[in-house]
Amino acid sequence: MNSYTKSVHEAYEEKMDKKKGWLSLFGILLAMVAGIYICLFGIGDQKGGSASAIKQGLDLAGGVSITYEVVGEEE
Repeated sequence: MNSYTKSVHEAYEEKMDKKKGWLSLFGILLAMVAGIYICLFGIGDQKGGSASAIKQGLDLAGGVSITYEVVGEEE
């Protein structure tokens, strides 16, 4: 392979590496946007997957919890 062919081949590989990088970045951004959309609005009529569909327990909903303690002797 002569030097001209080698430099053309290297330039092509560099161009393809840049293209792969941009496609990877686009794919990651697309996945992030899809995830945020699903988290905010959900999927379907039942809003499956949305953050508003998560049932919260007392600790997250601001409720009251009770702690019981045993009174008496230990056996």
